[in-house]
Amino acid sequence: MTEGYEIRPAREQDEPKISALVKTKPEKLLQEIPAWQDFFVAVTKDGKVIGCAALQVSDKKEGAELRSVVVAEGHNCGVMVGSRLVRACIQKGKDMGLGQIKARTDEPRYFRRFGFLEVETTTKDKVGKTLMICKFQ
Repeated sequence: MTEGYEIRPAREQDEPKISALVKTKPEKLLQEIPAWQDFFVAVTKDGKVIGCAALQVSDKKEGAELRSVVVAEGHNCGVMVGSRLVRACIQKGKDMGLGQIKARTDEPRYFRRFGFLEVETTTKDKVGKTLMICKFQ
């Protein structure tokens, strides 16, 4: 456990906590919340879910989409909760042999640090976000 929390794959009993956390960020609700099995969670020693991120896999060719990256208020400064969740999703994608991960965001600068690049699109993303892709070799 690092910094008083651990990153781990979500368990079924985490689902209500994940849902409640995602619902604190209305902009994340423009699409359906992914299944709990797609999530990694950041959990404190006392079992509180303080962050989550989902890797929603479509298929190995298309890759996956990084979704619902959320960190609870008061836990997003200095302890790298979001960064560790994103890295866990990226590692899972690599371990699965995926070629790429997509992310739709209004914070492209944040995702660049993980190797995501903006994608030129001819049409506006359906939720008004920047499409980014992280490709694996």
